[in-house]
Amino acid sequence: MIRCLALVALAGSLATCSSPLEPGECRDGHDGLGRGPTNFYTLSCSYVGSDTIQCASQHAQVGYCANSTRSDVTPTTVWSTSNPAAATFVSPGVLKITGAGQVQVTAKIGFDEASGDYAYAVAPGTTPERLLKLSVIVRDAANADRRLGGATIEVEPDRGPSQSCMSSATGHCNFWVFDGRTRVRASLQGYESSDVLATRPSGGFTMLATLDLQRIR
Repeated sequence: MIRCLALVALAGSLATCSSPLEPGECRDGHDGLGRGPTNFYTLSCSYVGSDTIQCASQHAQVGYCANSTRSDVTPTTVWSTSNPAAATFVSPGVLKITGAGQVQVTAKIGFDEASGDYAYAVAPGTTPERLLKLSVIVRDAANADRRLGGATIEVEPDRGPSQSCMSSATGHCNFWVFDGRTRVRASLQGYESSDVLATRPSGGFTMLATLDLQRIR
């Protein structure tokens, strides 16, 4: 009799473990269809004085069965800069300014890179200035879905040096510029040149300039 009761209890336990999930219900981070959350990482930086910029990285989840709690992953992040001669990380998230120049911050967690565009113009003894990211897209005026690769893109800001780039296969180039008006010009063989004036949106640190080139007839 005892053995039979034990088997009944075991069968009930197994039935409970394998019971199907209700719609919207999650178990061990996945729903009834095996779908789980998407992990992503964010980056933030701010100047704290004494030639030091403090950066932090956070982990978050979105999508199915996502955990709404964000967690700090600054200590386990691999920190680097585009210009170690001007600034370098002396400890996780702590960027020390040692020279003059432009510096872009990169934060990687495993194979993932934290989102957030932070670049500065720095020099010892002065407050660093955060630069704006200017994204330029060149398209065919007759077909907005057709991006034009190989176009020469020239950027002339009110402040800072002029820059140039050849558009990628997706008709795209990125630049770092100082706050202010920036003239953007694009040219490509077989097309008429075009230019636009890019300005900073209110409260943002990114600018987008789209140039539509007309074919020469």
